[in-house]
Amino acid sequence: VTVSLSPSTVTLAPSGTQQFTATVLGTSNTAVTWSINPSIGTISSAGLYTAPSSILTSQTVTVTAQSVADPTKSASVPVSLSTPVSPDPSFTYYVDSANGSDSNPGNQAAPWKTIAKVNSTKLTPGQSVGFKRGGTWRETLTPGQSGNAGSPITFAAYGSGVSPQINGSDLVTGWSNTNPLTLNLLIANGLDDAQNYNGANLSNTAASVYISHSGVTMTGGFRFQNVTIPKSATIISATFSGYPTASDITTTVYGEAADNAVNFNVSNALPSARSRTTASVAWTSSSSGWVSPPDLSTIVQEIVNRTGWSSGNALDIISYPGRLTTTGALYAYEGCGGGGGCSAKLSITYAGTPITNVYSAVLSQTPTQVFINGVRGNPVASKAALASDGDWFYGSGTGRLWLYSTTNPSGVEATTRNVGVYVNGVNYLSLNDLAAYKANVGFEIIKTDHITIQNPDASWSAGAGIWFGSSTNITISGGTVHDNAVVAAFDTNQIAIGTDTTNATLDGITISGTGGVSVDIQVTGTPDPHTNLVIKNCIISGGPGGIRVDDDGNSVTIHHNIIRDITGLGILAAVTSGTTTLAIYSNTIYNNSLDGIRLEGATSTVKDNILYGNATAGAGNYEMGVASGVRFTSDYNNFYHSSGGNFMAYNGTAYTFSGWKTATGGDANSLSSGPLFNNPSAGDFTLQPRSPAIRAGVYIAGVSTANPSNIGAK
Repeated sequence: VTVSLSPSTVTLAPSGTQQFTATVLGTSNTAVTWSINPSIGTISSAGLYTAPSSILTSQTVTVTAQSVADPTKSASVPVSLSTPVSPDPSFTYYVDSANGSDSNPGNQAAPWKTIAKVNSTKLTPGQSVGFKRGGTWRETLTPGQSGNAGSPITFAAYGSGVSPQINGSDLVTGWSNTNPLTLNLLIANGLDDAQNYNGANLSNTAASVYISHSGVTMTGGFRFQNVTIPKSATIISATFSGYPTASDITTTVYGEAADNAVNFNVSNALPSARSRTTASVAWTSSSSGWVSPPDLSTIVQEIVNRTGWSSGNALDIISYPGRLTTTGALYAYEGCGGGGGCSAKLSITYAGTPITNVYSAVLSQTPTQVFINGVRGNPVASKAALASDGDWFYGSGTGRLWLYSTTNPSGVEATTRNVGVYVNGVNYLSLNDLAAYKANVGFEIIKTDHITIQNPDASWSAGAGIWFGSSTNITISGGTVHDNAVVAAFDTNQIAIGTDTTNATLDGITISGTGGVSVDIQVTGTPDPHTNLVIKNCIISGGPGGIRVDDDGNSVTIHHNIIRDITGLGILAAVTSGTTTLAIYSNTIYNNSLDGIRLEGATSTVKDNILYGNATAGAGNYEMGVASGVRFTSDYNNFYHSSGGNFMAYNGTAYTFSGWKTATGGDANSLSSGPLFNNPSAGDFTLQPRSPAIRAGVYIAGVSTANPSNIGAK
């Protein structure tokens, strides 16, 4: 008796219906009993399924037809229930990075602008935040409140276009292809700093220069000699520093509008009487130790642009007016024991001679990655090593990012944020249709319960695209994860599952790209093991490893995944003992460089899998390899190696398929035949009608979609 169902795949919106047809062969009694799992929606005795009227989150219901004549025979079809698609979705708050304002009420007509506003808002169960599609936020989303079992807090997308992008990088601008030079200047003698108040009363010999003073209008002047900056040179930065003798400073900083400033001798103009630059900077400080106003580059630029400026001239920095109820002062030359070591300083960085094909820009934080027009750059060890387009180097001592480019760079982004979406210690959240790009970690989920992530785009991170651990009831479904995990200082897995996670499911995720220096999904169970972890329906391709299970005490089921074109191992159990239980069912593992499956530990069950064309790296690699002493059960698989020979390995010995069955005592019902995929080079691993893998598997409760099942993922 065999049972089949049509149609084979169904997607329904709320209240949608689908009539199923069951075909029973091999018996005159063609009656079937219908059931659904989980019990969401209804199915009639005639096979009409009706979806529920409300679908809060996308989910899958399995419709099963069981033969009345032979109850051991059945067929199942997954029904995808999708949330309603509306051109005007309803959210509690809306966020638009391009057209919003945080002073708005946050409705769709007047949305907020920033994630900072979202993070600072106290959300309650059942509330939601919608981010406008096509928007980019260079911030970190950190939900601070929990939902509850019936009313999760939701973060999702609205509008049309690409997913809203939470970006861990910052734009880098202000590029120069000249070699920056820095000039550090000190007060040269006692006549180069002075003060006066109320328009008179010069003091050029005191131990302090007052910037502000209770009850009077105070002006301070600081002259720096031999400023060897060429006329009209580009000023990159200018930092004035002083050491307070009284720390309450409130003033405005100018330069003297003079070609060559003179000292503060009594015969020269008072500080307050001197012409001041148009450019100025407000300065308020109450700190001790060396203090500085904001950058003075606009002031210095105005001075060196003057018609009469020449390299080697002197310039003045003037504070005016400084009148307040409190007093602020800086050490004068005379207050430093006559040596000037604690008196004011001026550090000016300006553009020097051009450098061919090497540009630099100010960046205050060390980046972990650099992207040029969306393409990941190549870090090098020194400025001298910059040799090809995309090479970059960060000089931490100079606070500058250096880049090799044949043209003035544009579209440069530097990863400066640790996480895109960070969920820590809050529960019952839904994160739907969000993109986390170019952070050190895309999504990080820790110490949480009941977190659902649907259709994420987690890409281009220095470390993991998605990392979660110490959590329960985590579901991540759909979406893409690609080109992550390229910086060895971070987790080197595209999806990394940390310790102590219970009831977690990865479902239908596409993982691709050449990113990663390890594996794509890693399960690390020490010291606290995982329980009930399911990895299913994923498509994994192009990286250095497929699915790796590390350490002891894990309970992992891996089923209906396609793992192809990996430069390493398809599935690896890298545990040190047999305390891990690993179920590997109904996967298609194809054209990987090393073993399709390698068991170095664990207690494993391997059934209904197709392993075809693996071990392309040659000798020492196999369709399946099992280390000495490993406990496993293997049957109803299809191992096919077109060149034949010893393509299986057990206890350190290579075997033909026949020899493998004798040595292991397993795979009595397994095949070694070409599976007849429809178009594997294009990613189509469905089976041709003549495939020997059709209905050649064994029914596995909770996994198989038909009885008997096909071998492989399709």
